Amino acid sequence: MAIPFGGAAEQPSLFVEKTEFPVVTDIEIICGDCCGDGTWPKATRATVFGTCSVCGGRSYVNAESFGLKVLGSAPTMAQTEMKMIYDLAGLVGLVTFTEGGTREFDRYIQWLRVNFEVDVSRELTAEQRIQAINLLRRRLMSAPEKD
Repeated sequence: MAIPFGGAAEQPSLFVEKTEFPVVTDIEIICGDCCGDGTWPKATRATVFGTCSVCGGRSYVNAESFGLKVLGSAPTMAQTEMKMIYDLAGLVGLVTFTEGGTREFDRYIQWLRVNFEVDVSRELTAEQRIQAINLLRRRLMSAPEKD
């Protein structure tokens, strides 16, 4: 049986095939698997399949949570303050590395919930950001020195 010109054989497929290079979204993320070893993590983008566009990992948080932008202009005062909060949280052990080299954000998120009733630092008001910085600085200053 022949298929006439313009028939079913030439119609586009209604299904999207999963390709080797998944479609990347505009959602900026911090992937616990590939964000780097620095104090401030590198951001990547999420794919349409909900994975990191760099390594394919599924352990990530939204980059806006930390006021981080992959592309764009100079950081705002709020972004600078959120970076300071995140950096201090790392220094006092709220953001930690696992043995496999991934970041663990659970303690940091719990600290935000307990102290400010928010899940991410971008939800803090300007006054709360200053309060968070001061709380973390005091915690850092009162921590026993490590040898």
